[in-house]
Amino acid sequence: MVFLASAFVYAFSVLLIGLDLLYWLWIVTPCSSCTMLHDLVKVSYGFEHRKEWNWRTQLLKDRLSTDSRTTLRLIRDNQGEMEAAQIVVDLFETHYIQEALQDYEAAERDNKTHEQRFEENEFCI
Repeated sequence: MVFLASAFVYAFSVLLIGLDLLYWLWIVTPCSSCTMLHDLVKVSYGFEHRKEWNWRTQLLKDRLSTDSRTTLRLIRDNQGEMEAAQIVVDLFETHYIQEALQDYEAAERDNKTHEQRFEENEFCI
């Protein structure tokens, strides 16, 4: 019984040491197939990310010209429910951000005209 227990502990420690060595060899000198697999995963993730970004950008461009129910249906067909809700939130946030930027630009233009008027009046005095 003790012999079996000690054999089990010995086999387990040899297995852990072997796995540890394999892990360090894999980190220090990755094989070319592992590197190629890593690059393939990066490229495919980048493609999917870019595809989703282009799709979201197109939705943002078309948000004012499409009916909201149609937009929601398109989103639900292409994405899940939670993603659809997040995209709608993003659409509204982007819309409000654009409105705020337009208001800021208008206020900045008004401020410049006030400054120009002040400078003109200063020269008149």
